[in-house]
Amino acid sequence: MDSADAHRLRPYYKPRDDFSFVATAPMLNASRPPGGEAASASVRGADSTPTISLPNTSTNRYLSGDADLAGLDGTDRLSPGAVVKGLAVSAALQFTSNCLAMPFEVGKLLLQVQWVPNEQVWDRLHESHKGKKPPLPPMDMDDDPWSERRAWQDDEDDDEPDRYFRDESAPAKGASSDEHTRDTDENGYVMRSSIHDDDARPEFVMPIVAKGGVWEMIKAVARSKERWMGLWKGTLTTFLLDVSTNTIQPMITGILSLFAPAALNAMPIAFSPKPFTTLGLLTLSHVVTGAIVSPLDLVRTRLIAQSTLPSHRKYAGPFEALRTILREEGGWRTTYFTPLLFIPTVLDYLFRSVLTLGAPLLIENTFHLDPSAVPVSYALSELAISTLSLCITLPIETVRRRLQLQYHPPLPSARPAALGKVQHANTARVGLRTCVETRPVPYSGVFECMYRIVSEETSVAPHLGQPRDDGGVQSLVARGYSSIGGLRNLFRGFGMGFTANLLVFVLTLITGERQSGNGWTEM
Repeated sequence: MDSADAHRLRPYYKPRDDFSFVATAPMLNASRPPGGEAASASVRGADSTPTISLPNTSTNRYLSGDADLAGLDGTDRLSPGAVVKGLAVSAALQFTSNCLAMPFEVGKLLLQVQWVPNEQVWDRLHESHKGKKPPLPPMDMDDDPWSERRAWQDDEDDDEPDRYFRDESAPAKGASSDEHTRDTDENGYVMRSSIHDDDARPEFVMPIVAKGGVWEMIKAVARSKERWMGLWKGTLTTFLLDVSTNTIQPMITGILSLFAPAALNAMPIAFSPKPFTTLGLLTLSHVVTGAIVSPLDLVRTRLIAQSTLPSHRKYAGPFEALRTILREEGGWRTTYFTPLLFIPTVLDYLFRSVLTLGAPLLIENTFHLDPSAVPVSYALSELAISTLSLCITLPIETVRRRLQLQYHPPLPSARPAALGKVQHANTARVGLRTCVETRPVPYSGVFECMYRIVSEETSVAPHLGQPRDDGGVQSLVARGYSSIGGLRNLFRGFGMGFTANLLVFVLTLITGERQSGNGWTEM
């Protein structure tokens, strides 16, 4: 090529007389060599017209692209191994979060079920047991007519050698003239003169936590015989309860959406075309879910409240506890539909769901606050509503926890015909030894339980006063403060709940992200 024919900007360009233009589409298949489709193009000759060979884009391109996308993304996500791995990771995260929250859950629940009566209530409830001696076993006197005389002679013979070395006018050894014999109950155990009488307190019962909140109860559990491991009681049951709730609730919502497809949609409840219908259906799904998983919640409460000492522990685990409850208390029908369990369960999930799910509807449709326009005011409204919700849900939750610790006799139609009166009475006496003080007399209902808590209990730590006539020490409580203290006992755990809501408020202001509205801050 002459230098005159060369272009100054492309000095090495050489024009071709025969060329073939091949129009190819980019291939997503990395294994295919570049220009693979161009290999089919052929040059017909120098004097022929150029031939354009196009690849088969109608099939090869999209098939290879979809296959590569499936190999890079879809196949791994939908394979059984990937599904199992995802479920395992999700379960591990859920169990870890339960372990982190369990000490606070245990402290809150033990505070709610702890019974702190005033002095007058303690005396009234234990007055019928004072002075009783342990009953003697029945004996047929006809089989041994000399048994009474032999017992009298044995007492005389045992005391005869000491008469020669003891002054009858002097008091007995180890006794004082002003010391009184401690009263015993029908089982022969020494009765406590007060709930604060630590000398006769059972070993599995912790001292009363009258002052402080959840953190004080956590420290009390760690210092007692429960030890630090007692703060993680019921962790497995809590994990199973959360997994069951998160699995069943969307299924119930999906079933309800068949009857109202326009109400249940992916839109926020404040922008739903039928907001109140949406709120009602979502509340119904949460109530139905709570009723279905209520046996697990019952097991969880009893496992946390029972003593961890092997000699006093009744349930070894959640499955053994559920089998024991079903065997002793009338089966599934009693566990689900006895009024002392069913009514507080429905009230708990009803108020909790309405107050949690209806908060955005109240803020945006009634207060007319937009989270994007006034984020601080919106967050403050959420904090105020969540705090007011604690004042309603905590008393119901406290009553529900206390009723779950009681023995629930089988319903009349649920009792087996072969169960006699004696056998049923023995079953009813099977008790649960809790690590905190509980009321010896059971409650008869939701409102009666609230009334007893307000009228009988106190939240004042008494100081020990003068000795009592029965040998104990009187505990003095400030007058006029018992009723207020009993009212405060309905709201145990309020400080922890308010702290959680305050933490959510701060995180909302920092990150700008709102909570999902499913009540995950409830503790």
